[in-house]
Amino acid sequence: MPRGKIGGYHGNVGQVLSEGNVYNFHINNVEGGISNGKEIDFELDGNGNVKIIFGDGKPKKTSPKKIKKETLNNKDTKELLTEEK
Repeated sequence: MPRGKIGGYHGNVGQVLSEGNVYNFHINNVEGGISNGKEIDFELDGNGNVKIIFGDGKPKKTSPKKIKKETLNNKDTKELLTEEK
C-alpha cells in the first residue's frame, strides 16, 4: 500500500504527494480524517487514480485470508429400491 502526504486539500478536493507523483482526489474517496501535510496510506485503482485514502480513525483493509477447500468424496452410494413383479 503506497504512502503519501496530503497537499492542497481545500473544500472537497485535494492532492496526494507520493514518491515524486501527484494524485488528485475527491473527498468521496476518503475514509477517516485528513488535513494538509498529513501522512496517509492510500490505494490506487487499475488506471492510477486514487481509489481510497485511509485517514485518522479508519482501520486499513487487510488482504482476505484464503480458505482451504475441503475435498469430499462424492461417490454415488445410493441404492435403488425396486419392486419385483
